[in-house]
This record gives sequence, structure tokens and C-alpha cells, in this order.
Amino acid sequence: MSSRFKLAIFDIDCTLILTGGAGSKAFKMAIEELFPDSTSFIPKDYLPHGRTDLGIFADYIRFIKHREPQQNEIEFIKTKYLSLLPAEMKLSIKKYKVLTGVKSLIEFIISKKVLVGLGTGNLEEAAKIKLESSGLLSYFSFGGYGSDSSDRSKLLSIAIKRGSTILGEKVKPSEAIFFGDTKRDISAVRKIGGYIVGVATGIETVEDLQEADLSVSNLEDIRIKELFN
Repeated sequence: MSSRFKLAIFDIDCTLILTGGAGSKAFKMAIEELFPDSTSFIPKDYLPHGRTDLGIFADYIRFIKHREPQQNEIEFIKTKYLSLLPAEMKLSIKKYKVLTGVKSLIEFIISKKVLVGLGTGNLEEAAKIKLESSGLLSYFSFGGYGSDSSDRSKLLSIAIKRGSTILGEKVKPSEAIFFGDTKRDISAVRKIGGYIVGVATGIETVEDLQEADLSVSNLEDIRIKELFN
């Protein structure tokens, strides 16, 4: 029996891997390059989890300058961030971790003839940099990224279109299963009509993620594999 899903689409940070804060450090260094001594203006309760990179860049500028960001500022921060991220990843390598159950679940999904991709707020280049040390990158044949859109639901729709192109058929959102660790992931998938598994491997708990179709403590939960039978 074939799976009801044709695509499986994964978030990256706190769903597949932990990077030890490398991304946040590179973000703040890039901002400081453009606006020296400015990151203290970023509210301590501002949480980037579930946001897109472009959205975070824009939010930081709003906090610091009290105005809307200019495109040249976004481009400067983007370029600087991508240049700083590889070094920060190396510095954080001891804290780098592939999360529980990730590799075995991906291999199981592939065995079910389901195409595996990414749906992440990371810029495409940043996504590849972050996954480089994981041994997972080769599993993902398509994706939707924060460089495609600052709107998470739109980048997930783009991921579906790219997966559809590879399969040579139009995949409906209801034929895609998504994995994410935040309420923002759930909200974005709800907007497009996909199936969402909330994974409590980030800052939000299983209870926080109850609006998902299935909420689990990690990707080893046996109920996930049952979805593909």
C-alpha cells in the first residue's frame, strides 16, 4: 500500500538539528557591522524561533532604527550573515547535534517512496551551511526557503511546487506532511491545508503544539511512522 503522502517537508532548526546558537551569533555580528553597538536595542523577549531570516533582519532594523528597513540594509545584513555563518558553525561544533530519531525517520520515509524536502525560514545558503555537518543534506531533493519569501506559508507552498516538479505531477497540500517545532510552523501549514506534526524539540512543549495534527516529544514517536502505512 502506498503512502497517502507524496512529500515530507522538514523545518531545520530545533526540528532536525541544534546548532549551538551559531545562527543567532552570526545575525548579531552582521547587525553590529551595519549599526555598531546596536544589538542591545533588540528586546530580550524577542524570539526568532519559527520566523524567517529575512523577517528577523527586518525586525532587528525596526527595533534599532524605529522605522521600516531599506532594501540595501537587508542585502548588506544578508551578505554579511552568510559570510560569518560558516565560522560560527565551526566555533559551535561541540554543541552541534542531530536530534533524536531524525536520520532513521527520514530513511523510513524515503523507503515509503515519499520525496523528502525542506521547508525552512533559513536562507537557502544558510540552510545548506547548517546541514553540512549533519550528514543529512543529501536526503533533501527540494525545498522552500526564507530566501524565497519572508512569509512562511508562501515558502511552504513554493516547496510543494518544487517537489511537484520533481515528481512530474501536481501535489496537493493535503498530500504533503510537514514537521516543525513551533506554533508558527503549525499556523503556516494550516494556511495552506497540509498535515503538520509538531515536534517538541525546541522551546515549545507538546502541550504548546496541540494545534498540530499530531504533537510528539521527538521524531522517534512510533505514531509518526504509522501515518505512512
